[in-house]
Amino acid sequence: MCDGMIVHLFVKNMDDFAKINAVYKTFLRVNPPARACIQLNLPEDIAIQVDCLVYAAQSTDTSVREAMHVQSISHWAPANIGPYSQATKAGDTIFVSGSIGLWPPTMSMIQGGISQEAPLSLQHVERVITALNPEQRQHRVRPISSVVDVLHHCACAAQERPGRMACCGIGKPDPTSV
Repeated sequence: MCDGMIVHLFVKNMDDFAKINAVYKTFLRVNPPARACIQLNLPEDIAIQVDCLVYAAQSTDTSVREAMHVQSISHWAPANIGPYSQATKAGDTIFVSGSIGLWPPTMSMIQGGISQEAPLSLQHVERVITALNPEQRQHRVRPISSVVDVLHHCACAAQERPGRMACCGIGKPDPTSV
């Protein structure tokens, strides 16, 4: 997976997360792909689903693919808590790992629920993008990550079964904003 840009790791049960990481990291070398890990109600006989976007280089120049793999405590963004890079970049495209509301200096979850976690998570994403692309302070972000997939999944479930949106914890997404 040395050419991997981002991995979407869908797991049925987060209690299996440590076991999954133990196997997952055996497939990685230096500068692993970015990753988003999401618990999902997978079919009965499926415990894990992995989707991976791979960079196909046009040449043998390996410097085209960059990765940010911070492993130390910082004040600006959380350190890795698993075998992944915070972001990968090829050309002008940056893939950012999933982010949760960890307070960077202590690596503990911020208190206050979603109203505190969401802004902090998005701040982490913005800081990672800026660190990997410092010359461009204004970013045009195309939401191609798992968050959009999850929102779409919840919206589809809500259409199929009214009331399902409440368990997703979100309102119906505006399709023109995605």
